[in-house]
Amino acid sequence: MTRAIQIVNSDFGLRNTPGARAHRIVQTAGETFCFDVFCRGVARDHGTSASVHRVGLGPALTKLLTAVNIYLSKNNRHKGVRRDVFGTAVSKRLGTLEFPGLRVVHTWESLPEVIELLRRRHPDVAVIRDISIEPRWAEHGQPVPPEELALFDCFIAPSQWIADRMMASGVPAEQVAVIPFGVDVTAFHPVDRAHAGRGPVKVAFTGQLTQRKGIPDLVEAWKRHAPANAELHLYGRVYPEVREVLRGAERHRIILHGFVDVTSILPHHDLYVLPTRREGSAKATYEALACGLPVITTPNCGSVVRDGVDGFLVEYGDVETLGARIAELCANTERRHEMGRRARERALEYTWERYGNEVVKLYQRLSGGE
Repeated sequence: MTRAIQIVNSDFGLRNTPGARAHRIVQTAGETFCFDVFCRGVARDHGTSASVHRVGLGPALTKLLTAVNIYLSKNNRHKGVRRDVFGTAVSKRLGTLEFPGLRVVHTWESLPEVIELLRRRHPDVAVIRDISIEPRWAEHGQPVPPEELALFDCFIAPSQWIADRMMASGVPAEQVAVIPFGVDVTAFHPVDRAHAGRGPVKVAFTGQLTQRKGIPDLVEAWKRHAPANAELHLYGRVYPEVREVLRGAERHRIILHGFVDVTSILPHHDLYVLPTRREGSAKATYEALACGLPVITTPNCGSVVRDGVDGFLVEYGDVETLGARIAELCANTERRHEMGRRARERALEYTWERYGNEVVKLYQRLSGGE
């Protein structure tokens, strides 16, 4: 049987992580590939036949480092530490194992020492780099580092936005595969809107409340344009960098809910807003679409939102247009509902089953199975 290795510095099978996507791929592949998964943690019952190898810092220490970075430091140095420790641990574990029939390596991290080790032992292996968010070199319009390009045979981009940015930085088009993320359309679904219009229009934001996610722009746009019959509900952890922006939020009908599971909450809103500066393809937008909510976001989000069809795309930093679009949908119930219907239809095109099938097809092509 053809063998594949996944290297994911995350919790395999745990929802809302890269490890969840790795798990979906393994599930979809079935008996097509024999998998070894190297990860820092694993769901209690991942329900697959993969050989799972836990390495690195583990979930608890990783969470501690993340908390230190959020509340005590702003240099993001913990990410480098986490990556380096994980890479070293993977290399050590690889040295104790054999992988007959290995044809594909799929990594969510750029780990040169690991890739070089695997290539020495398996010269014909195809190595895939999964890009979850726009690489820094692409964000700043810099050429792709030659050493990065040499490591990988293929890059998976979650959106055309990311693919275009990568190609503009010198990654050959034939080395980029665009495979959008998915959504659980059973867990996230619309609710009966028979009583819609009898209360305030509820606008939702979900995710980390940070500058990168556009919280300062959203708050300013809301203050300028929000109608009196609307509420802005913010779900997620408030980072120190935006606390001042949110001071006195309740006076402007902005409600902070903290970190909650939004699965059952999100459908009870009327529209969704994510004015982000930098993403790969924000999963939150897929979830909102699946709930039948029009989505207002930026091109930088890498979403599957179609401007004017199931939402609006507003350039990052354009506070005036952002506010105007929010006000427009708050005021026009009929258009909001029509966009919401199309949003649900759009989400049905992007299930996790579709995602898994597309990645497995890529594995097969790169391993010579097609």
